[in-house]
Amino acid sequence: MRNIEERFERFAAKLAVPESLQKECRIKVKALYEQMNRISFDSFQKYRLGGSFDRHTYIKGNFDVDCYFIFDDLLIYRILFSFIPNFYSNPINIPEMLFSELYYNLKLIQNWSGISIIRDPPYLHAIPIRISRDIKVDCIPALQPNSSSSILLIPEGNELKKVDPTLDEEALSEVNTFNNGRVTPLVRVLKYWNYLSGKKLKSYFIERLVIEVFEEVRFKNWVKAIRHFFQNACRIIDNKERNPDRVNPKISIFDELSKAKLGRIYNIFAFAAGAANCGKWEKLFGDEF
Repeated sequence: MRNIEERFERFAAKLAVPESLQKECRIKVKALYEQMNRISFDSFQKYRLGGSFDRHTYIKGNFDVDCYFIFDDLLIYRILFSFIPNFYSNPINIPEMLFSELYYNLKLIQNWSGISIIRDPPYLHAIPIRISRDIKVDCIPALQPNSSSSILLIPEGNELKKVDPTLDEEALSEVNTFNNGRVTPLVRVLKYWNYLSGKKLKSYFIERLVIEVFEEVRFKNWVKAIRHFFQNACRIIDNKERNPDRVNPKISIFDELSKAKLGRIYNIFAFAAGAANCGKWEKLFGDEF
């Protein structure tokens, strides 16, 4: 048992992104923001790093960063005003408008800033760029309706979706503190399992399930924690428990999954629970075990 615990500790540490790479990412994203604001005459009021990077649950080898570029309100009003003469014949698609503005600015600095746009339009959620060999950034255009609130409006297809990166960060931090800092490494290990499984579930869902399972349960050791996670994740998915969205409690984070996809995800988790109960760690984590 002790040998397995030590292997999990080494494995979790191996998945962590080096501090030097984290620092490089923060410096380069800040420089990118400043360059875009210079050429666009301060079109953006601020930027914010989010996602797994902000919550320290990203894993080496699968290192991408969410960055919200928050538009200045006056710029948005100017753009909307330009649409008014043709509003009825050409209704405004605000997500498309936000993407166009952000893409235009990224395109302007691409040739001399060292970044590269990975994929051309159209976009549904983010504009993926590479700022170095090891770092990919998902650039997300955003609006902040209320400066005293951390809620942002971001594109989700042809609509705007409310998100609050601060709520997710605080929720994970509380569970991590309750478990003496061991939940964040656990999330990384489970994300690697999800990666080996073909990314059947968004990494955000993995985090939400971990929070749900461990908010009142102590992390005693790796073997018990992983078994407990898969068993309870199966229960949550099978019972279609609400697991409400943090910004809009009336909807569940599972609502976007079809019944068929949810069934397939349950089967994957059930297989993982069986493998964990039998101690067949290589079936979950590959050559590492």
